[in-house]
Amino acid sequence: MDAAQDQAPDTSLAVWALILGIASLALCCLPLAIPAIICGHLARSRIGPAPAKDSGSGMAMAGLIMGYVSVAAFILLFILGVIAGVTLPAAIKLLDNTQRNGGLENPAQSSGVVRPHAIQGVSGGAGF
Repeated sequence: MDAAQDQAPDTSLAVWALILGIASLALCCLPLAIPAIICGHLARSRIGPAPAKDSGSGMAMAGLIMGYVSVAAFILLFILGVIAGVTLPAAIKLLDNTQRNGGLENPAQSSGVVRPHAIQGVSGGAGF
């Protein structure tokens, strides 16, 4: 019985790492991923380099992997959110301006002013 009681803390940490890792992936929740990583590392360090058959090393490793994947997904989604927050207002403003100007991006194109580059048949080279 003593051997089963000695393995209980390692196995329980590994189980907690696995549960928290699954929950962090399913809920996309960073506060669950960090404890999954911590429990996974603690369980693997207590299990040692030569784990026994039922030591929970696989559960600890699975919890670690899922915790790290969840952290990476959170960071990626955060970066994409910042990029979207910066670019979407500019894109909406551009679209609104284009619709107000009748489909022209540059409002100067709709004025009666003739620009030299807009005249057909005249090349922009030195041979006028």
